[in-house]
Amino acid sequence: MYYLAAALIQNGLVDARNCDQNGLADNNIANECGVNAAEPIIREWQNQFDQEILAVARIDHVPGTLIKNTFIRESQLWPGTYYDDQEVGLSQLTEHGVDTLLLWNPDFYASFCPLVVDESNCFAGYALQSEYIQSLLRGTLLQRVNATCPACENGFNMDKANYSIHVFSETIKANCSQVNQLIENITGDTARHLSKYSDLWRFTLLNYNAGAGCLGNAISRTWDANDPIDWQHVASNLDPACQNAADYVYDISMGDTIEISTFSTPLPTPTATPFRSSTTTITSIPTKTPTRTITPTMTPTIPPTPTSTTDLTTPDLTSLP
Repeated sequence: MYYLAAALIQNGLVDARNCDQNGLADNNIANECGVNAAEPIIREWQNQFDQEILAVARIDHVPGTLIKNTFIRESQLWPGTYYDDQEVGLSQLTEHGVDTLLLWNPDFYASFCPLVVDESNCFAGYALQSEYIQSLLRGTLLQRVNATCPACENGFNMDKANYSIHVFSETIKANCSQVNQLIENITGDTARHLSKYSDLWRFTLLNYNAGAGCLGNAISRTWDANDPIDWQHVASNLDPACQNAADYVYDISMGDTIEISTFSTPLPTPTATPFRSSTTTITSIPTKTPTRTITPTMTPTIPPTPTSTTDLTTPDLTSLP
């Protein structure tokens, strides 16, 4: 966990003075010696969020391991920012992700909006608000999730870090609603009738990472070919620019360090299939090209309810890059 190790070194939590360049390859990445120096504290560090993750998972009905593995993939469980304040919180939430949350999770919008503007202005849905109020809501939520705090212990605000766990869970529920609507729009049937529970979570992660344009085009191609709406076929039909999102989903749902019991048996890496002409038009939603961290994107219906949550007993996370 090179990024987490670097953050621990930079904030004085790990002493790497015996390493070349004080254990840092650059400002945000530890070198091998720095990672080795940080290893004793890394597992203890990432486990400090488990109880809050489990509490949120039980309340929001989102698998706890999905939440935690996404944090490992996005921020390596460092709550502060790495580069700037455009990606904040444990999930590295962006303004685009907040837009999806407020648009596709009306319950969260209804509870959050009155905290920012007069309640009389909140009766209209987020989509009907003025551009100014939409921008105000997005900016305020990002500020409340941004845990970076140079004056705080360890350089971040723990209350904000814990709040970011709740906000991410609500964001995943928003993406789940959008996935359900996408499938219904394309097929005329509900998602729960066409896809397995585990695959619906995979689609939700893909939607969060690459956007509704990527997922919608892939579902449309799969449906037009009369193939099942499952992970293998949908991932195989991703546009070339969207195919990195399949790796993102694999890292989180079937990663090397922890098995998510709410997901099914690991599937082989999807092989791209020739594009098929589609009779269903999906308007692509622009998304940022994924680099180290990932971006979310932008439809409502009730997400499927899990039958259980997964225990978060200390996994070995040190093998992740």
